[in-house]
Amino acid sequence: MSINGLLKYQLSKEAWINTIIHLHTNDSIDMDFLASQLIKMGYKRTYTVERVGEFSIRGSIFDCFPINSINPIRMDFFGDDIESIKELTKEVGKDILLVGDDYFVTNIEYLQKGIDEHYNNAILLKANQIGTIT
Repeated sequence: MSINGLLKYQLSKEAWINTIIHLHTNDSIDMDFLASQLIKMGYKRTYTVERVGEFSIRGSIFDCFPINSINPIRMDFFGDDIESIKELTKEVGKDILLVGDDYFVTNIEYLQKGIDEHYNNAILLKANQIGTIT
C-alpha cells in the first residue's frame, strides 16, 4: 500500500460500528431509506450487483453485496417488510464455508459475536508444529 493510501481518512472503529445495519426477515425498513444509508456508507447503486459495496433495487427486490460477505444477498420486500433474505450463491453453489481468519478465531469475543451474529459457519483449526491445537 502506498503512503497516500495509508494517509486517507478512515472511519474510527466506533464510527464504523455505528454504520452497521442489522436486518432480519420480518423487519420493516423503507427501501429508499436503506439505499440512502448505504450510499452514506460508500456503497454504489448499480443495475446488477457484482462487486462488494454495490446494491440494486428492482421492484420489490433489493440486492446488496456487503463488505463483510463473500456473496451478495437478496432481500424480497412486501411494502416495507422484508419477506426473505437469501445469499446469492448461484455461481459458487450452496456448499460455502464462511471461515474466520486467525485473528477472528483466536479472539474469544470476536468468535462469540461471529457465532451469535452468524458471520461465519465454520472455523479452520490448524495444528501447530507439534501437532496440537491451542
